[in-house]
Amino acid sequence: MTSLIAPSKHSPVEDAEALQRAVKGWGADEKAIIAILGHRNATQRTQIRQAYYDLYQEDLIKRLESELSGDFEVYAIMHNKIGIVN
Repeated sequence: MTSLIAPSKHSPVEDAEALQRAVKGWGADEKAIIAILGHRNATQRTQIRQAYYDLYQEDLIKRLESELSGDFEVYAIMHNKIGIVN
């Protein structure tokens, strides 16, 4: 699944940092997560996932699974099941 309009210029590192802020602390900022992941294509999401791992030594998918719940969790995880982080 890809987004309809992905930005041509984006920074995977900035996106990873923004996602970390969105899941840090009490509750997740679901609007921020949607704003980022909902507007990136599969290649860009793979780059974000790798950048997140490089910055935080943590898999983004596992972090999202621990922070999100219900239908939103299912959507977010399925939307991001791409790439493998070493």
